[in-house]
Amino acid sequence: MKRRTIDRAGSKSSWRAVRVLAFASALVALAACAGDAPEPGVRPDMLQASWVTSEPVRLDAEDVVDRIDLDGVLVGLAVQPDTGQRLGLFSDGSLSDLDTGASLPQLRDPAGVFGFGDMVALGDDLLAVTATNDGYLVSTTDGVLRQHFCFLPGWQEEDPGNVDPMQLALALGFDAERERLYAQPRMWQNGGAGAITDSFLSSYDLGDGADLTWWNMPTENVAAGGMVVLDPGPDQLGYDAPTLLLGVGLELVRFHGVNGEMERLASVADLEIVGVSGLAIDADAGTLLVAGAGAPARVLTIPLGRLGL
Repeated sequence: MKRRTIDRAGSKSSWRAVRVLAFASALVALAACAGDAPEPGVRPDMLQASWVTSEPVRLDAEDVVDRIDLDGVLVGLAVQPDTGQRLGLFSDGSLSDLDTGASLPQLRDPAGVFGFGDMVALGDDLLAVTATNDGYLVSTTDGVLRQHFCFLPGWQEEDPGNVDPMQLALALGFDAERERLYAQPRMWQNGGAGAITDSFLSSYDLGDGADLTWWNMPTENVAAGGMVVLDPGPDQLGYDAPTLLLGVGLELVRFHGVNGEMERLASVADLEIVGVSGLAIDADAGTLLVAGAGAPARVLTIPLGRLGL
């Protein structure tokens, strides 16, 4: 296994990136979750996720072919599909090229509360990122955030006792084939100071940011720290049904969107990290990148074949 320590140092544009950015720019002035929504209490395509019995593979150091140690709180990983550039996102909005250590434009959290949660690469220097209550599109050439989707369901009934509901997603995935974003938002009472009330998995249309399909997680305590799309799933069901890989605590979990089953695939408890804080697939290399929470933050590279993927 190769070990590296990287010190973080201080485009082209396709028709698709231009279309998405232009639409996202028009949303900046709108409040989060603006637009048509079902009547409160009516949950569109609400599905239920559930755990199934499985015996996870226990990964060890021999399964890791590369390790990068980094300073800072690493919250997301991404691999640009058109260039192969591998990026790390830190909670303070710092972006770093994982191979060169070069810094990209700093992202500024518009809410300024809990920092950033996760990111995915869309190609053409474009990222989607999550922060408090909302998801954003951002170009790595300028670092300007454009609000594009949100985590407060339009059907959520108002709770008089919850004066300041807050949502945060620490896991974000992207399906380029269907142009879908997936997130795993959780909901807190009273601006994040209260109890956790809900945990969902939700899908969004990349083009306009509309929320499409929602799953209830088995309990409100399910908290994914990273996500990748393994398969877009069938398109004839009337709802999004992808196969996802989630990083939940110290486990890699396969989520089956067809039936909502959650299968414990592998344990990373022996890899000297305290949790999974980001996932990305390097398709060209056939590897999974795992962001490990802890000090120092770590990026572990694991062959997909070791996971049977």
